[in-house]
Amino acid sequence: MDYNKGREDQEKRNIEQSELDYINAKRTYDTYQDLDIQTARHNAKVAEDIHGLVMQVMQNGINAANLALTNAVDSSNIENKQAIAHRDIATDREWNVDEVAELVANTSTFKDVIAAAVAAALAASLADK
Repeated sequence: MDYNKGREDQEKRNIEQSELDYINAKRTYDTYQDLDIQTARHNAKVAEDIHGLVMQVMQNGINAANLALTNAVDSSNIENKQAIAHRDIATDREWNVDEVAELVANTSTFKDVIAAAVAAALAASLADK
């Protein structure tokens, strides 16, 4: 009977050891699986953060390009308005001859030329007499 008792005890110890081995293996598996899951979640979060930063940088670039385009259009519009104003002034002076002649007549150079012409004509007239 002792033989059977010893054998039963050995089988019981073998079963207990198998259960312990299984529990230990399961615990090791679960631990590494949890680490893998945590790593995967962390990597996904990092990838999401990087994607957000890339999108923000792209949006900033688009905003800068739009601003540059708007500024270029505004500058062009200002230059066109100035050119139109200059053309209008030139056209106004071209069609308002009296106004231009009056401005020219009031210059000191023109007055000196007229005075010299009058003096020359008067001198020529007096010389003929």
